[in-house]
Amino acid sequence: MSQGVYPSTPPAQTFTMEARDMQKLITSVSAALLAALLLAGCSLKPIKQDQRVVLGKNQGLAAIAFDLPDSIRQVYIQPTDGHCKTIEISSIAKGKSIYLFVVPAGKYCLEQFHTLFFIYNNHGDYQACFKIPAGKLGYSVEMSPAAMYSGMMMNQNFDVAEFHTLLRSKYPKIAAQFLPAK
Repeated sequence: MSQGVYPSTPPAQTFTMEARDMQKLITSVSAALLAALLLAGCSLKPIKQDQRVVLGKNQGLAAIAFDLPDSIRQVYIQPTDGHCKTIEISSIAKGKSIYLFVVPAGKYCLEQFHTLFFIYNNHGDYQACFKIPAGKLGYSVEMSPAAMYSGMMMNQNFDVAEFHTLLRSKYPKIAAQFLPAK
């Protein structure tokens, strides 16, 4: 039996970094962290409790409804006027649901969501859009995005009576504040 030949271990290499390179690295890392913090600060989270909503100047209440055949996740709804307040919903179960957000008044469009197999990105066609008026409730219409074959299909149902029923069942105090009396 012959003995194997093993390569010698290479000598340890030293890593040196010049002061200016270290400064560039720190600047790059700091810029990346700052960008991440700014983006996190730009996203809006849904209202969780059914209680009176206080709107600031030029703010409205966005009611975003879904009727989904399958769950979706990483849903982003962005304003079209360029301000930084993106509506973010981490996941939505299949079926009917509604989410409420206090947002700057303006026009918002469904920008992105993920299904089990697809990622939908709106590339400027602005199909699933809605307006939120200052001081009032704005309704997205009931959105039903679905994966179809090699793409996406977006249905929108504008049934105001059904929306009022859903809002009153999930958020009765907020509905009483923003909807007309029955």
